[in-house]
Amino acid sequence: MVVTVSINEFAGGKKEKQKARAFIKTFNRGTEEKNDAHRLAVFGNYLEVDSEAEKWWDGLTTAEKADWPTVQRAFLDKFKEKTKVKSVADCEEALLKKRLSMEELVTQVKDADGDLEWAHVVMADEMMVLAEGAGFATSSNLIRTVISNLPRVLKEKVAGTYADWPEFVAALKDVDMAAILARVEGLEEDRKHRAEQEEKLNEKMKEQMKEQRTEQDEKIRALTAMIATMKMSGGGGGGNGSGGSGSGGGGSSGGSAGGGRGGWGRMQQQRTPLTKDLQDKVRKALTGLVHHPDTAEGKKAYTEQLKAWEEKHGVDGWVCEDTPFPLKPGAVGACSGECFKCGTVGHRSLDCTVPEERQLLKKEQVWRGVCARALGFDGKKTLEMRWVDVESENEEGLSV
Repeated sequence: MVVTVSINEFAGGKKEKQKARAFIKTFNRGTEEKNDAHRLAVFGNYLEVDSEAEKWWDGLTTAEKADWPTVQRAFLDKFKEKTKVKSVADCEEALLKKRLSMEELVTQVKDADGDLEWAHVVMADEMMVLAEGAGFATSSNLIRTVISNLPRVLKEKVAGTYADWPEFVAALKDVDMAAILARVEGLEEDRKHRAEQEEKLNEKMKEQMKEQRTEQDEKIRALTAMIATMKMSGGGGGGNGSGGSGSGGGGSSGGSAGGGRGGWGRMQQQRTPLTKDLQDKVRKALTGLVHHPDTAEGKKAYTEQLKAWEEKHGVDGWVCEDTPFPLKPGAVGACSGECFKCGTVGHRSLDCTVPEERQLLKKEQVWRGVCARALGFDGKKTLEMRWVDVESENEEGLSV
């Protein structure tokens, strides 16, 4: 039985989509009923006209085309795949950028072999390759930071201490996916329930405000009618007399109003104004931490800063004026009027469209907020502050 095999022309060069090994295998299958002499005779017919591959073939000597195994080896050597090798800094940076959204967590993607697998399993294999490329696969470097970047439901399952990357990757891949799916489904139901409750509350508030406006309108109409009746009954003199008493009452009322204003002032939340000492501390912390350039050396130094911060303050450490957080290379400096989420200027954080997985680390976002609220943007504006707790990241910062 003869099997017909379709052999696509090979061109070589940057635009060639076929791998040289795949082309040779297809060519051999298509000519398996023939001998090597036939393969040598027709091989050039499967190389694209005027292509890099045809020019290479035409440049071979008769001796180099003498036998098929020699030609095959020369072809594979000429058009072998060029693997791009990542530097240590690139591997470390790629590890820090690894993110999974809640939607991605419950989806399946293709792995390196083209098989469908859960997204976190594929990501675990990719992280193992990066850790090996960075040269610290046998240590626990950056594991806690990577865990902190995982979705909360996944973070809960792998939280802990690991001796090295193989141990962590194995734990990540062995997570009970049924439990993850149930947890995500529960969170989604909670979110929908909260949204429904908020909608009902908003509707109730609108109805109450409508009733209050109706009641106020009725009181105003009644008061207007009463005043009109008093004028028509000639009660103006009595009204003046009452007006004197009313004036006295007004004085009393004024005193009461003053007390009310004082009471209101006491009821208002008093924001603690920034002190010069606190501003100086934030300014010193900001200038004392080097903001490295967006180069290979700068990225490597930045990664070392992250390691040092994590070792000193812990992965769950709080960010404040006493614990300044490193600024990412390539982002603008703090107090530049920047977006805290992506580290660029031209828009507010509320309007930022940069995907979460490409945004700055949460701790850096908090630190930029601390600096801006303490020192203002380019020194043009100083804001009051109060301490707030960022529950999702267990961090502290300053807030207007």
